[in-house]
Amino acid sequence: MKRIYISAPITGMEDTAEERFSRAVNVVREHGYIAVNPYAENKNFNKWSDAVIAGLRLLNKCDAILLCRGYYQSRGCQIEQKFAQGMGIDVLFEESLAIEH
Repeated sequence: MKRIYISAPITGMEDTAEERFSRAVNVVREHGYIAVNPYAENKNFNKWSDAVIAGLRLLNKCDAILLCRGYYQSRGCQIEQKFAQGMGIDVLFEESLAIEH
């Protein structure tokens, strides 16, 4: 089964991050995939860079990345997108899985 890494903005949107990631996890699972939620796994890091590096380690074990709304305004999401492209990991967009807000 495909493992899909969820990439969504966090910095500056911390108050809604958990809800947005949870919603994305549910949709990914509804489509029959395994959802990899870096927010749930990496939210205890003190340094932004440590969280990004830990996320890339998770992403490297996935078959695809799901870029959620606002990814293009997030430095972390942009790093994850470039990493996925460089590693040949499939890139999906939130709209392609019809995630509702």
